[in-house]
Amino acid sequence: KSGRAQDALSYEGRLQAAAEELQQARSTTATLEAGNADLSKELEDLKLEKTEHQRKYSEATEALQDLTNQLESEKAARSEDVSSFETQLQALRGELEASKS
Repeated sequence: KSGRAQDALSYEGRLQAAAEELQQARSTTATLEAGNADLSKELEDLKLEKTEHQRKYSEATEALQDLTNQLESEKAARSEDVSSFETQLQALRGELEASKS
């Protein structure tokens, strides 16, 4: 009889230890799930931030390209103006030389 009582106590002790381990595992699982939810939210926020930065970068790149095109166009126009002025200057020099003669 004493052996059975000892076995029952031993079994009850093991059962109690297993219940404590299960409770600890549940607690750890809850902590990990909460941490995972936080990380998932942070990842989602970072993805949105990345998308916003990419949009702003694209807009800035487009604006820079527009300005570059405008500058090139103005540069070409100035070059044409200089060429036209040089032609007019040559013509005036020619007229001046002709009038001196």
